[in-house]
Amino acid sequence: MRITDVQGTRVFLAPQGTDVTTIAKIETALASAKQVNCLQTIGDVAATRTTTDYSCISSDNVVTSLGSITYADQQLDVLFDAEDITGKKDLIDAFENKTRRQIIIVLSDKPNENVGSSPTYITYEAAISAQSYTFAKDSAVMVTSTLKPSGKKVFNRVTAP
Repeated sequence: MRITDVQGTRVFLAPQGTDVTTIAKIETALASAKQVNCLQTIGDVAATRTTTDYSCISSDNVVTSLGSITYADQQLDVLFDAEDITGKKDLIDAFENKTRRQIIIVLSDKPNENVGSSPTYITYEAAISAQSYTFAKDSAVMVTSTLKPSGKKVFNRVTAP
């Protein structure tokens, strides 16, 4: 069993509507996407499916209906850097301008170094719904951006033939 370390995971922002439907298109998008540098935490990539239980008054049996999926908010914590004009600035701009971004998370795994292999990618479109700056004693200034997914989170992985 292989372990995928968090260390080495990277997050990129691409404009809303960027096509990330295939590995090749993701790799093309990464060439011009803005990397969010010096991430401290990425948060959880989580989803919840609504359920409803039904039972008849004449029995103890329960059946469960499966409903729609809701994707949880995700928080990116980064070190503040006034000179960073790439990903951190893009997060701030997206929040202030009410624009969405295509999120591309690049995991640290890579099945092998052969041609055609790639790491695992997680992609989704999101709005930046909140931002905060934290000024804790004996700590660096942190910027937290809350991502509100507005599309399905997709795991993309291809291995070498």
